[in-house]
Parts: sequence; structure tokens; C-alpha cells
Amino acid sequence: MNISVLKSTKFITIFSIWFVSCILLLQSDQLSVVITQIAFFAIIFSWFALNRFFSDELKPNIEIVVFGFIVFQMLDLQLLSFFDAEILTRDISYFIRLLHDIILALEIVTLGYLLVYNNKNKQRIIPAYIFIAIICHYIVYPEGEIAQIILYVLLFFILLKRTYWIEFLPKNSLGIYFVFFGGLLFLLSSKAPFGSFIVENFDADISWLTTPKFLFDILFIYVIALMVKIPAVLIYNHMSLSRKLWFAGLFQSGIPQIFQLALLILLFYFFVAGWQAGQLKDSLLKLRNNTSQKIENIDTAHLSATEGIFKKTSNEQTNNPLFYYFWKDSVGSNDYHLIEIDSHFCRNMLEGSQHIFGNGIQAYPFNSASWQQKIDAWDFWQKKSSVKIYPFSFTSNAEDQLAEYFIKPDSNHREDAVFLLDLPGGGVSVGRLIIPVYDSQGKIISDFSIDMALNYSAFDFSDPMVGMVFALLMVFTLSNMFIIRRVAQAGDKINKTIVEKFDLLKKGIREISDGNLQFKLTMAGEDEFVELARRFNQMGTRLQETIKEAREKDRLDQELAIARDVQLSLLPAMLPDIKGYEIAATLVTAQEVSGDFYDIIAFDDQHFLFTIGDVSGKGTSAAFYMAQFISLFRYSAQFTKFPREIAVRINEYFTRHVQDRQVFITAIIGVLNVNNGQITYIRAGHNNPYLLSLDKDSAELDSKGIGIGLTKNSDMLKNTLEKVDLTLKPGEQLVLYTDGLVEATRVINQQDDQFGEDKLEKILNKYKNDSPFKILNEITSAVNSFYNGQPYKDDLTVMIIRKTD
Repeated sequence: MNISVLKSTKFITIFSIWFVSCILLLQSDQLSVVITQIAFFAIIFSWFALNRFFSDELKPNIEIVVFGFIVFQMLDLQLLSFFDAEILTRDISYFIRLLHDIILALEIVTLGYLLVYNNKNKQRIIPAYIFIAIICHYIVYPEGEIAQIILYVLLFFILLKRTYWIEFLPKNSLGIYFVFFGGLLFLLSSKAPFGSFIVENFDADISWLTTPKFLFDILFIYVIALMVKIPAVLIYNHMSLSRKLWFAGLFQSGIPQIFQLALLILLFYFFVAGWQAGQLKDSLLKLRNNTSQKIENIDTAHLSATEGIFKKTSNEQTNNPLFYYFWKDSVGSNDYHLIEIDSHFCRNMLEGSQHIFGNGIQAYPFNSASWQQKIDAWDFWQKKSSVKIYPFSFTSNAEDQLAEYFIKPDSNHREDAVFLLDLPGGGVSVGRLIIPVYDSQGKIISDFSIDMALNYSAFDFSDPMVGMVFALLMVFTLSNMFIIRRVAQAGDKINKTIVEKFDLLKKGIREISDGNLQFKLTMAGEDEFVELARRFNQMGTRLQETIKEAREKDRLDQELAIARDVQLSLLPAMLPDIKGYEIAATLVTAQEVSGDFYDIIAFDDQHFLFTIGDVSGKGTSAAFYMAQFISLFRYSAQFTKFPREIAVRINEYFTRHVQDRQVFITAIIGVLNVNNGQITYIRAGHNNPYLLSLDKDSAELDSKGIGIGLTKNSDMLKNTLEKVDLTLKPGEQLVLYTDGLVEATRVINQQDDQFGEDKLEKILNKYKNDSPFKILNEITSAVNSFYNGQPYKDDLTVMIIRKTD
């Protein structure tokens, strides 16, 4: 984390724009629309720039960002708890309001970086969260619990992707964080801010209600995501293979079974609840057919509905309402009939209907949620029906209890029992009818629910339903024991086999790492593990061979190093110092040893014998023949001073004693007379030398001659070798070289590129007036630059003789 960048002008500017825009936007109710819009766009662009600055330059630790977000959230919750009574009245001092907005701004900036951490190219998620916050303000929070549950599920799967930083923590840190976030989750659950008042006042100040709640929801769901992610990371990052496979089997078999059972129970509940709701509707029709009471003392002038619930105040002294179910005889009739909704009505409804689940009837008015009203407005499955069937009835917003009837098995019925769902009187709805409620003016004022209810406190275990449920549980248990468990055992056996084979591979790896290269694995079957074992055994054998080859290579390298030293010792350790002349020479090998050579020895004080050449081929054989040539060259100087005779004698040796007919030698052999500067030489198949003059460009000296070792006929060789005589003038130089110079080859764009004679001639012409040492240095530097790090393809040898005066 580079804290020093916080002092930069760039950061101060971006943060100031963002911070001011954020404060203005949070106080939008006190600003004009234009300023609010400007602040909105400014906060978006500055937020992007701020996140990019954090990612590229500040680079804070993600754990610091997470804990910063938690601290700011807890501070804001504490501040809200101090002024919860003043929030709706807006009787809050400007200082407290500004402090609250500053904390919110810090929460937002830490949340923004948390969302785009290590993924700056996906900052488009920020407008997505802003859009979700707007949806929450206008739709989700006013709707109540169901809409918020959907929001929580959506946020969970979105925020779960932002928890991958947990995967890089060590095992001990994961345990500490699990305990910490577990305590934080308990603390957040116990605080439970923003109760039902936010639903009733969702249009209040956004900075005191919607924004804090949205940030609280994100933190709450993010902590849940971390609590889910940490055990998962412990499993797939830190547990052994056997435990991983055990958990994999649990997730693949056990948990899907639980979800399938829950889904089946839910679908069964919907089916039964829908069927029982239909039975309630038939029972209501039977009550109509058996009742002839007409409406009396009720003003029906404003009623136009053919069926519904009529609400009437019982008398002037009390405010208790009375509810009647009414209907017309026929569409054209003006006669209404009614049934008062009381316990007797509930009893008749229960006795007149068939039911599988349920031991009572509850009747009560309530206000439908807005989402339910929208579904009712579509009217796509119960068209033009006043009495609607609802098979899914999770919760109820009942205003007051009107009437109920339950079958009670004994007199010890507990009315204060706690039930699964919060229905009036306690119980679970397993079938519901919803009927509109009309007032005296004929307007629909609410809805009325008639529920087939299951009340556990009035539950009779002799009911056939108990046997049915028990039978279903027995079927599930037996199928689990005899089918699913058998399949799970087969899976456990497969897992055990995998673990055993994996352990065997692990043992083999340990043996190899300890140096036991003879260890071999034996496995039965033809699966991937057997293939791995086969490859493992091959690896052991190959390692032994590689070690043997490495040792042999080390031995050969040592021998080559010795051979190189021997070969270099054959070359002149120091060139002779000849008065009136400068001589420079070098040899660069492409491999450890070379087939190139050069030498210069004295006949007497006035005559010096010199040579330069190249043995065909490369490597040790070429170096061996090079050593033989140098030995013969030096030995032959005792018998003759003529270059042609020396070449013939060496050729006779190679053609008689060397069995390899592919070997031949190219060379220049010459004699330098230091008195007059005269040089006499022959060229046996070698590259033409160059003569450098002071007043003209370099000249290539061409002459005839074949390589040594190509023919056994000495006369033929002698006749092909052309003797060349030249006299060096002061300042002139003779340049001798091997083919490794002009035929130096590099690879560019998968094509060969040669150094060539043109480059050599340019160097010679440019530096012809310089010393041989300068020219030699320029040639070798040019060749090194030409190869540019690529390996040399051939040996390179150069010798230069210059007459100074």
C-alpha cells in the first residue's frame, strides 16, 4: 500500500470532486434539480477515476478496505440509534446531518473499491448498484418482506463473487475470520435497524433511510457470503483429498436430497392447498343454496356487485364491525342474500368441505400487498370471479381476527401456542379464498380471507392426515436406506479407491524425491491412475538414464575442456615480434574445440613460415586433425622452406594414414622474407586473402589450388597449387581468414542471413590505414553484432600481416 500517493494533487482533486458531489447528492432534498443532476453525473465519473487511482497507485490491502467498510457502517448505525426518533420529523441539527453524510460517503467509497477490487475493467457494476439502490427506494422497501427476501437472494449471489480474496488466506487466518464474521453477523442480526417504519415512510429523506438501509443490507449479505465462502475455501484449499471427496459426496447426494424433499413438500403443499381452496369454494356454494335469508336493514342502493363481503358497523355504541357474505339470486335480480361471518359460518364451511390437511377455518379482513393486487389485476386464471382461490399463502397482513372454528381434541387446548406462520389465531394456511370487501357506498375497501387452517395446538393425532404424513415419511426413509444409501455406499467405495490410488502415487513421489529411483508402482485396472502409474515408472527409468547421461556429459565436458586447453596450447601463445612488421591473429570457436588453426614460426632471423586453415567438419574429430596438421607443419619446416613442398608432404600423410575419406583441409601456407617484404604462398582450397593498400580499396588475391587430403596423387596436387609472390610495401597489409567469417549465418524471420564478403570489404576499406589490431577488433565486433546473441555457426579465424616501414 503506497500511502505517499495520497499527498498527490491528482488524488486530492479527484477525491474532493467525488466527496463534494456525494455530500450534495445525499442532501438532494435541499438542492435544486439542476445541482442534483450535476452532482449525480460528477459522482459517477469521479467514482470511476477514484477506483482506478486506488487500483493503479494506492493499491490498498483488500482486508483493510473490508474492515474500513465495517467500521464506517457500525459508526453510522450507532449515530442512527441516537437520533431514531428525530429521523422522520427531520428535527436534526445541521452538524449531525453533515457528520452522517460524511460517514455515508466514506462507506460508499470503500464499498465501491470492494466491488471493483482487482478488476478495474468492470467498473460498470457501480451504476448497476446505484440502479439497485434506486429500485430499493421506490419498489423493494415499500413492498415489505417478500420483495426484500428476493433482494437478499440476488445480493448474495452477486456479492459471493467479491469474496474470492478469502481464497488466498492461510488456514489459521480463515479460522480467525470465521469467528470474527460470525460474531459480526450475530451483532448485525441483533441490531436489526430500519424496522417497519421505513415501509411506511419510504419517501422520507433518502440519506437517513434508503441509503443507510441499502448499505446495511449489503454489509449483512456480504458477511453471510463470507461465512459461506470460508468453509468452502477450507474444504477445497486446505483439506486432504479424502475429506474433499467426502464433502463432494455429501454435496452431490445429501444436500440435493434435502432440496428435492423440500421442493416436493412445497409442491405438494401448493397442490393440496389449491385443492382444499376449491373445496372451500364448493362449501361456500352449498351454504348459499341452503340459505334463504335476505338482506335487511342494509342499504343496497350503491351495491352493484353480484357477490362479495359487506362491512357494517354493529351499532352506534361500539366500533366493532360486522361482516356478511352476500350474493344475488341472479344477474338481473335486485334481491340480495347474506350470511353473517361468525364461528357458526366457519363451522359450516369446515363441515361442508372435504380436506386432507387442516382442522379449522379462519375468517378475517386484510389488505393485500401491492404485488398481489397487481396479480389480481391481470385476472388471467380466475377471470370475472369475485371469490378467488389462492393455493400459496405464506404470510398474512390481517387487520383483526373476525371468526374461527377449530376441531379441538380435548379441553386442554392452549390458545397461546407458537406456530410456524403468523396467521390470526395461529396456524398454517392450507387453502385460501379471497373475497373483496365493500362498504356502504359500494366501494372495495379491502380483501377478506377464508382460510383452511392447520392449528397444531388443536391437532388430533388420530386424524387420517397423520397416517398419510407418517406413510410418506416412511417411504422416504426406506427409499433413502435401501436405494440412496446403497448408491452412496457405492460412491464411498469409488472415493476410497481413488484415495488409495492417490496415496500410492504420493508414496511413489516421496520415494523418488528421497532418491529411490528403483521404486515401481503396481496398480490394477485401466483407469487414469494406472496410466499415471505407468508414466511414473517410466519417469523413474528416464530419471536414471538422464542422471547417467548427465554424468557422461560431465565426463565429456571435462574431456572437451582438456582437449580445448591442449588445442589452444598448439596455437602460438605469442606471435613473434618482427622488426618492421605488425602481426595480429585471433581464433573464435563455435564449440568447445575447433577445426580452425593458424601458426607462424621462424626458419631463421630473415624468414618466417606462416599458415592459416580450416579442417572440414566440426567437433573433436576436426580438432584432432587440426592438431595433426599443426604438428606436421612445424615438423616439415626442418626439411624444406617451400610452401608447395610442405603442402605435398602433409597431403601424403593424410591420404595414407587417415581412414576417413570425408576429411580434407583448406589452408594457406606462406613464407615471409622480412628483408624485402616478399611473401610467397600457396592457397590449398582456402578463402582468397585480401591485400590492403594505402591509396586504393582492398583487393582480393585469387589463385588456384585444391584442398589437402582430396587426392593421393602428389604430382596432381603440386600442379594445381599455384605459387603466389607479392611484395608488401610500407603500410600494406595481407588479411587471411577462414570461411567462418564470410559464411557466418544468423536466422531472421525463420530465414538464414549471411555476413558475406561485402560486409568484410567495407570494414577493410574503412580501416585499411589502421593497425592490424584495430582491424581485427572491428571485424570481431561486427560479427558479434551480426549474430546478436545467436550461437556461432562456425569457427572464425583471422590473421593480418602489416609492413610498417
